[in-house]
Amino acid sequence: CDLHPRYNTNTAARELGLPLLPLQHHYAHILSCMAENDCDQPVIGVAMDGTGYGTDGTIWGGEILKCDYAGFQRLGTIAPFQQAGGDKASREGWRIAIAMLYGLSHDQDKVSALNEKLHLCSERDLTAQFFMADHHVNTITSTSAGRLYDAISALLGIRTSSTFEGEAAMYLQFAAERYAQTQTDTAMHRYLQDVQQKLPLIIPITTEAQESSAFRLPTDHLFQDLLHARLSGVDTDQLAWQFHASLAALITSACEQARQQTGLETVALSGGVMQNTLLTHLCEQSLRLQGFHVLRHHLIPPNDGGICLGQAAAAMYHLQNFHS
Repeated sequence: CDLHPRYNTNTAARELGLPLLPLQHHYAHILSCMAENDCDQPVIGVAMDGTGYGTDGTIWGGEILKCDYAGFQRLGTIAPFQQAGGDKASREGWRIAIAMLYGLSHDQDKVSALNEKLHLCSERDLTAQFFMADHHVNTITSTSAGRLYDAISALLGIRTSSTFEGEAAMYLQFAAERYAQTQTDTAMHRYLQDVQQKLPLIIPITTEAQESSAFRLPTDHLFQDLLHARLSGVDTDQLAWQFHASLAALITSACEQARQQTGLETVALSGGVMQNTLLTHLCEQSLRLQGFHVLRHHLIPPNDGGICLGQAAAAMYHLQNFHS
């Protein structure tokens, strides 16, 4: 079952006295990719999705993991941000965009001025967001790649909110693909290489609460770069492409860092964000160029529709190895 303590299925199973094997959400995503690809060796797992309960009580969703069927280690993550607004934040990407803007400066006047230029929300909503962030009301710490997509979509003026799950991210992908269609494959490949050289790719986490080997993908720097480009009038479709290429470059660099720490050469891509065929293609292309063997989904969905396979594979492993 999922690690989240408040899932109804978990509660019902406990009430019935059924044995449970709680698994962290993103770990199960990677196991599902391993199982589909008949992989029984440890892998570097790249799990990118909207929401999953982390072992530290925060919301995960942009994770670099070392995984095998016996367990996992969190090696790295995208830059954390404050997700203010509760469940609404998962549908209203402007809330995440405002939170990220506020996280960059902690200056309400500056964020208010940016909001006037970007047309993210009303002044009333902005004041409410400031209050929630300052007083930690209805606010959680998140490393969700899905919410990062929503924030970028809002920042670029593509979708400030979604009427169905994944809408903002889908239209961000469509914008990027429109730009890609105007460019040659050679130009796209060269751009991907340039991004890897220019971005600050890996930032060590030095807080006592984290393992010394953990690292952070500087997605907050990426957000700031896109903000400056947007204010400078750069074409929206081009910036949507730049986001995808930059995120793929960050993921590749994170996997290179993970390889240095673990010696592993196989990368498994999973999670709902990996339904984005553009990001998956860019990641796979970039990772293969760096000598990685890449596993991805072909038969089952990378989102939560396929997570049960990973849970079942873990349960089978534990039954075979630990059941007496």
